[in-house]
Amino acid sequence: GSPLRVTLGAAETRATWMSLDAISLRLVQATLAAEDRRFRRHAGIDGLALGRAAWTNLRARHVVGGGSTITQQLAGLVWPEPRTWRGKWREAVRAVRLEIDFSKDAILEQYLNRAPYGPGVHGVAAASRRWLGSEASALAASQAATLAALPQAPSRLLRDAGALRARRD
Repeated sequence: GSPLRVTLGAAETRATWMSLDAISLRLVQATLAAEDRRFRRHAGIDGLALGRAAWTNLRARHVVGGGSTITQQLAGLVWPEPRTWRGKWREAVRAVRLEIDFSKDAILEQYLNRAPYGPGVHGVAAASRRWLGSEASALAASQAATLAALPQAPSRLLRDAGALRARRD
């Protein structure tokens, strides 16, 4: 019932695809809470989140956070762009196009299977096995929240247990 060996993919990553209905509902809910609270209500771009991020960044006088939706993040994972205004614009246009072409569930499934969860670990199935030693279909609430915290800054959070705990909580 367990793998004998895990080999790395072409990009030196671990990844296993899971359908959305096989992923723990707790993990789906925790990811939406952490990454995009209004995911089910926007068309790829969340104007409120962008406005909040702009205001926060202006007040701090440097970039503190972004307002990217899960759909925009998926567009960035599929079609990487430079972190410039033009790159962000193209990502936003692609996000709207993804929302036109695919259902919310299909977008969420794609994101959960492509998101980075640490060095060489992509997708919730690989992350759950690698970091928690369990399947992504059966996670405790704290485990789901821990995994949901990682895509924001996986390398930094995995090095700093306190920051990961704070983000999880």
